[in-house]
This record gives sequence, structure tokens and C-alpha cells, in this order.
Amino acid sequence: MNKQLWFLPLLLSMFFNRLSAQIQVTDLLSKDSDKNSMPRNFVQFNNLLFFEAITESYGKEIWVSDGTVDNTRLLKDIYPGKSSGITTVFSQSSVTFNDKLFFVANDGQNGKQIWSTDGTEEGTVPVTDLPKLNMSNLTLVGDYFYFLSKEGFLLHVWKSDGTSEGTIVVKGDLPIRNYPSFEGAANGLFFFTFQPEETNQSRVWRSDGTESGTFPVTQEVDGNGAGPTGTSSLTQYIEFNNDLYFVVKSSSIFPFPTTVGIMKTDGSPENTVPVKAVHEGNWELVDFADVIEINNKLYFSFFLTDYRRLFIWESDGTENGTKKIYDVSGPKYYVPSNLATNGTDLIFTGKSNNDETALLKLNPENYQVEEIKELITNVNQPFFTRHFNINLISKITDNSFYIAPPTSGATATSAGARLSMR
Repeated sequence: MNKQLWFLPLLLSMFFNRLSAQIQVTDLLSKDSDKNSMPRNFVQFNNLLFFEAITESYGKEIWVSDGTVDNTRLLKDIYPGKSSGITTVFSQSSVTFNDKLFFVANDGQNGKQIWSTDGTEEGTVPVTDLPKLNMSNLTLVGDYFYFLSKEGFLLHVWKSDGTSEGTIVVKGDLPIRNYPSFEGAANGLFFFTFQPEETNQSRVWRSDGTESGTFPVTQEVDGNGAGPTGTSSLTQYIEFNNDLYFVVKSSSIFPFPTTVGIMKTDGSPENTVPVKAVHEGNWELVDFADVIEINNKLYFSFFLTDYRRLFIWESDGTENGTKKIYDVSGPKYYVPSNLATNGTDLIFTGKSNNDETALLKLNPENYQVEEIKELITNVNQPFFTRHFNINLISKITDNSFYIAPPTSGATATSAGARLSMR
């Protein structure tokens, strides 16, 4: 019997003040017994959309589409059969480099390795054949992309020029307690964060591709509660005007009681400085947080599940230019989302006028909020709000967004279609 997908993939098009039509691109059903697809983590390359999806026939693999049903296909069954070739977050573990798309995959024989594709099945091939390559993300910085490999309780920093022989260790044997919680780039440097062994806090590191140029730029600091590895993780990293911005909790940097604040660094310890304290984190842990840049300003969101509270700060990178612009609490739970933009406005989900979940648009010029469409009703409040139980908004074009709701615990509706959580 053909079983329904957990949700139908939609393209939600927003033109100025209205939510327009939706188009079902594909259901990715390979055979009658397939159960779901869960397409997500989209990457644009060569005018095509690459994404990960799950089918019972192939497991989790990469699919490619030009936006039409006829030209949406499996890129390659990397791990042949029902097993999954993609075990990382595809959008984070891929980079476009030298006219190819590089990504992390497992063919079932050699474990996680770096692969590349030109967009064709025959042009999708492994690049490396290295032992114990336990990594999750790829980060492009100049003429190289970087990644971290964790072996036991040791962390190794790698860089690659896209060839097997050009994939080398920069610095190794860094004692680590858990897993790296961030990998990114700013000011021509590779940045990463991890929790050192025998501590409950984290440090931000930088690397210029040399062993001597790989070192920490922060003291040991805590997170606000919304990090991927718990309260030890810092959050909301973003490159802005050649600096790396992020959010920490530290009473030595941001005096009690407002201990959660925004920091920035150019990669040097002396220029790793606080911007502004934004939240009394000792009393109220954050469950989900995000950040986005719009028109040369940053927007930091914070969601507190138990208080059903969503608030957003705007920052130009200075203390005086950092202020709260949105703060709404609801009498019942509603589903938040990551932050998105159509180029001028802030797009996210929050409390509707009926105390349900709605798609909202915030104008950064006057901070007016418009409810575009009520999307979800009757939501069961989770114990924690994490990435797997938020509304995931992926930008396709400036006026086109893919919205994937949580897979359970709510009734979801959308103009022109119905999303079924099963």
C-alpha cells in the first residue's frame, strides 16, 4: 500500500505583502512501499538545486532538481541499496569549489570521505581515501576548504585543495570532550569551537592554514542553552564586516544578571570583544536561537519554550546600535522558525493573532509586523525546542521559500495545500 509522506514539499512564494501560490515539486516516491522523503538542506550549484532526501529504496542520498517534476532525480546511489550515503547535514557538509560541488559521503566501504560532483551521476566520485576520517562539515576559506576530524578524544584540523594529495593535517591531537559545535569562516580565517577535555565550557579557535597560526581566541565560555551540544555550546555565529559574531554566556564578560551577550572577533585575541549583553541567561535558558544579516544589520532571535517567548535583537556591530526590536509571549505554545529574508524584510514564524503559529514579516525600517498566513494550530509543547521541531524555512529565491514544518504534534495548513504530519 502506498503510504503518505510526512509532509508534502512546497514552494511558498511571497510577493511583497501576500502569500502566493504553492507548487508541489515532487513526492520522491521510488516505489509503492516508500514511506517518506523529508527533502531538506538545499544547496544551489550550476543553476540546479541539490538536497538530501530519504526513500526506502535508497536511504538518505542526494537528489537534484531544476524545479520541475520531470527533472528531479537521484544524483547517485552512493551507498548502494537501502543504506544511506549521506549521514551529515548536506548543506553544512558541502562547498562549491573549482567548478565542482564537494561534500561528505559514505559508500559503505571506506567510511566518511570527501566526494565531488559536476551534477551528473558519472561525475560524482570520491576525492579522498583516508582512514578514520570522522568529519561532518566543510568550510571554504580562500583557496582551501577546511574540516575537523574527531578520533576518540582528539581533534584534528585539516585543509584541502580539492585533491587527494592536497588534503593534509594542519594541526592535530587537540584534546576534546564532545564534538565541535561550530565550523565557519571570517576575515580569511577558519574558525571552529569545541569543548576542551575536562571542562564544561568551550573556546573559539582560528586557523590560517598553518600549525602556528592555529590557536584559541577566547577564554573558556558557556552557551545560552540553545547550542547543538547543550549549554557548553556558543550560538548564532555569523560573518559580518570581516568579523565573526557569536553569542555567549559569561559573567566575567557580561556582568550578572544579563550574562548572555553578543561578541565579535577578527581572529586575534586582542580584538575578540563584547558588543552588548542581551539576556538574563542565568534565570531563563534559551531553547532555540538564530541570526541573519539584512541590509548591513544583524538580527539575533531567541526562543524560550517554557515562556512561549520569542524576542529579536538588531545590531550594526556597535553597542549603541544594538537594540531589541521584537518581544512577544503567548498564552499557548507556537512553533518558531529560523530567520529568513526576501532581501528587505525579516521572515519567520511566531505567534499569530489567534495565539497559534503564523508566518510573519517584520519591516526593519519601522519594525511593523505583518501576519501573512496562519500555518499551524493545536501544537503540543515539546520539552525542549530544537532544530528538529521548528519550522524550517529555506530560501530558494528572493521571493520563493521552502517551509518544512515539524513532523508531529500539530495540525498544519497552508494556502492552496495541506501539510499532513503523520
